[in-house]
Amino acid sequence: MFAFSDSLRPYVLAALLGLLACGRANAEGFNFSSPFAKLALPKDRVETSNGFDMTGKSWSAYSAAVISPAGPLHHDGLRLKLLGSFGAYAYDTKRVYCALSAEEKKKATGTNFSRLCNDLANRPLTPEERDEVVETIAPFGLQLEGDQIFHVQPHQIMHYDLAIMPGYQVSWRAVTLKAYLGPAMETRSITPADSEKLLAGTYWGAKTGLETWIGLGSAFWLAADTSYFTGTEAYSASLRFGYKPLSWLTLGPEIAAFGDAEDESARAGGFLRFQLGKVETTVSGGVSADYQGGTSPYGSAGFYLKF
Repeated sequence: MFAFSDSLRPYVLAALLGLLACGRANAEGFNFSSPFAKLALPKDRVETSNGFDMTGKSWSAYSAAVISPAGPLHHDGLRLKLLGSFGAYAYDTKRVYCALSAEEKKKATGTNFSRLCNDLANRPLTPEERDEVVETIAPFGLQLEGDQIFHVQPHQIMHYDLAIMPGYQVSWRAVTLKAYLGPAMETRSITPADSEKLLAGTYWGAKTGLETWIGLGSAFWLAADTSYFTGTEAYSASLRFGYKPLSWLTLGPEIAAFGDAEDESARAGGFLRFQLGKVETTVSGGVSADYQGGTSPYGSAGFYLKF
């Protein structure tokens, strides 16, 4: 989705987010201090999560904090969730080159292949001529398919979003449910501009989230999370089935779907979760499918801390 000369950026950003949330580590005992500790909040009232995600065409990083103002996190009651994320993803637009005006041709490629368009319209090319044409037009972002020349323009979308979501946690037997609703905003910028993309600029609205955890005996659990933002009609849904063979290790499959008013994608894979001291680390990977029909590997990592 973007030039991968920037591919190290999410790792750097995620590392910075992790440092902000977790502070410094004691190498012997994995004991962490956090900037939140300076606020002298009662114990077991705040949890933070930070992480990053990458596919063949996108990257993103996020940071979130959940505050329990009335009591410990493991008790039911009011919650306040603060969430922010940023990232980029890319897509291509495809136009019939010979149908463009002379000015549009020049703007798209820096030159004008109108004579070549006429040759294609007047007679079929031999295999040798086709190979020569493909080699000639490729450096200008043009592709020859059948008897048509297409101009492929890559675009990058940068997005930022923030949300402040009051909520409530309720538990019943082995089921824990957290529901959130609050104001949110998202900003999207497209480079180069694409007149066919409707979602560009800053959007305000309400964001809702629903998080469900179900214990299935002592070693198994099921977690399902959903969210929706009215501003861009953005949604997400994920499902994980966890198996905990060791006190410090959990693993299992995962599936997820994402989308908005214009695009959608889905993924399927697996995850590993490690508990090292106070820090819970989750890594996952698998196959991601985007709205343009392409597939690519995905990978993500998240860091969770409660204090």
